[in-house]
Amino acid sequence: MEIIQQKRTLEVLYDLFSLHPGKTQFVKSRTNKIPFPEKGAGVIPLPRSSPEREGVKSEDIAELFRRLTDADVNLHTVMLLRHGKVIAETSYKPYSARVWHVTHSMCKTVTSLAIMMLMDEGKLTEDSLVTELLPDVKPLPFSKQRQLTVRHLLTMSSGVSFSETGSVTHEDWVKGYFEAAVKFDPGTEFSYNSMNSYILSAIVSAVTGHPMTDYLDVRLFRPLGIRTYHWEKCPKGIVKGGWGLYMMPEDMAKIGELIRLGGKWDGKRIVSAARIRKLGEKTMDSPPSMGKYGYGMQAWCGARRGWTVCNGLFGQNVIVCPDIGVTVVTTGGVDALFQNSRATDIIEDFLLDRSHFSDAVLPSNRDGERELSAICRELECYTPETKTTPVIGKFLSFKQKNASGVPEFCRSLAGESYKTDVKNVGVMPIVPQVMQNIYEVGIDGISFEYDRKNDRFYVVFDTQKRIERIPVGFGKAEYFDHRLGGEKYKLASVGELRENEDGLKVLKIRICCLEISSERRIKIFFEKDGDITVRWSELPGRRLILDSLEYMIAPALEKSIIGAIASKTDADLLTYQLDRIIEPTVRGKRNS
Repeated sequence: MEIIQQKRTLEVLYDLFSLHPGKTQFVKSRTNKIPFPEKGAGVIPLPRSSPEREGVKSEDIAELFRRLTDADVNLHTVMLLRHGKVIAETSYKPYSARVWHVTHSMCKTVTSLAIMMLMDEGKLTEDSLVTELLPDVKPLPFSKQRQLTVRHLLTMSSGVSFSETGSVTHEDWVKGYFEAAVKFDPGTEFSYNSMNSYILSAIVSAVTGHPMTDYLDVRLFRPLGIRTYHWEKCPKGIVKGGWGLYMMPEDMAKIGELIRLGGKWDGKRIVSAARIRKLGEKTMDSPPSMGKYGYGMQAWCGARRGWTVCNGLFGQNVIVCPDIGVTVVTTGGVDALFQNSRATDIIEDFLLDRSHFSDAVLPSNRDGERELSAICRELECYTPETKTTPVIGKFLSFKQKNASGVPEFCRSLAGESYKTDVKNVGVMPIVPQVMQNIYEVGIDGISFEYDRKNDRFYVVFDTQKRIERIPVGFGKAEYFDHRLGGEKYKLASVGELRENEDGLKVLKIRICCLEISSERRIKIFFEKDGDITVRWSELPGRRLILDSLEYMIAPALEKSIIGAIASKTDADLLTYQLDRIIEPTVRGKRNS
């Protein structure tokens, strides 16, 4: 079985690197993500307060937000709570906390909470054998998986080699997991694997007789006032458990506050305090490249004892600091797979400085409050306000007009069209395509439109399946919907017209995927001969995409991806093909 898994993984990689993404699909593409529910959904807000009332200086938070604006940080939203109250929040344009965001592995902690609540109910224990909780599972004779306990899954010490790559190479993930090789005796080593979290979700379903989301809705989400969420499922209908959860940032904060309060909410016990403590207590040493302080139970240890970090790919974080009464929530497209990023370093430095936090109420600080409000307005966040009633259905307006108008040069492009031949590029970045196992077809042509009446500019991509008409805002983002296969995403685009050192006009377009971590970057150079050159890239970028593939797929191959593929092909050619996938440059021939 292990040989088959490696063969399937390599076949997917060969198709990807040969510029034919999605050609080999062992798992037939299905619509998994649902559209963001703009109507009839919303957030039941947490209480608001001023920083000074909760013992924090507004200017200190303003400086924190200012440091987090650095281009290398690339956060989407940040929220700071003290004593259970939101004291500061901002969104980095064009993102908004009023749209749900993928949590990636941050949701592993939510899965752990489901398991812990079942333990509180006496339905299972840490020492429960996984094979007894999943009676339909039949591991191979003498398999080490017969020794697997719930604790091995919680602590990422199962040793099972069936990893995230199984999501695109197998229809039956449970079967694939229990037929895979085990690299070491369970419980003896740390090996981060999202499929451990998936098996925990399968256990919740088996024990309760319902999908994990049904159990959580009654036992966790409703009590915390979490209404707007979606958790993707595997081809067999089991909640993914280790990834695929979309939540509002404010609802992510509620998970953090439940942990900070030791498992209580509004005075009601949700999870036992002893189990909550175990989330962030060190159970395993982790590689420094993943986490500096070790791993707990589907959560990471924080910089101080008692701190818990719920961390997800590319900067989805809930950082819980009970000793100072603080919870920090971020979403983003950070250039890091785990906690080690500039964003978390900046936030950690702020939290570790005790001078920022007083136990007493501070005097009124109008100058500091004005400074904080000014930087929030500069970042184009939605205005923080004191909310005492549920906010339902109040989201971004996706029909905003441009602030500065379309440049004259862009207006003059109306009607111009160019023939291209881009086999491997779409509007969506490659990362979400691989994660969703849905691939866009190539672009055959690019043209431009201008709506004079409404002063709106469009870049039109002619693909093999449909016309993609992308509005481009100048000075302010344009918001629009885009479909990836059967899945609908909220996108925003911002354009900028520049002139390079050769005197060529360059149209720079930033396409942001508001619900996920990735951005598409496009530069269109208008050549002197009338043709165009188009350079594509995405953020998180080339290095992180390669690291992501290495992390997700190398365990299945038991060696480096590059080494595995390069053993059958030239390494320089591989690097060249990688650039053609992630950062291609193409020529567009002007149509007469």
